[in-house]
Amino acid sequence: MKLTDTIKTKKGRFVVVDTCYTLDHGLETMVFTSDEQGNVTSWTDLDAETYSTPEEAEEGHRQMIEKWKEMEIDEY
Repeated sequence: MKLTDTIKTKKGRFVVVDTCYTLDHGLETMVFTSDEQGNVTSWTDLDAETYSTPEEAEEGHRQMIEKWKEMEIDEY
């Protein structure tokens, strides 16, 4: 499983929401700062969640997108 979306926050900043299977945490969604094209500008995670099933991961990915669309942060 691999889901990746570039999201514009309320303040016009961009983040990448990435969901995939990792060896250390299993199914995981992480959020990173990015430019408008989705190129990660810092690998320091801004947010993260782990899941037990692929269905949970897909739903968690969608929820993370909605969460970050509503963020009102000026800087990371």
